[in-house]
Amino acid sequence: MNKNNDAFTLIEFLVAIVIAVIIISIAIPAYRDYTNRSIVTFNQIKSS
Repeated sequence: MNKNNDAFTLIEFLVAIVIAVIIISIAIPAYRDYTNRSIVTFNQIKSS
């Protein structure tokens, strides 16, 4: 009895979640650094 199962397995789902978490953990600090630099630049321009 062969079953045609096109769904994701639990392992595939967990791997996808781990990859997403890794990407997010890299992106959030980079975004914070970008916003901090833009605030500093804005304040420097504003004070000129």
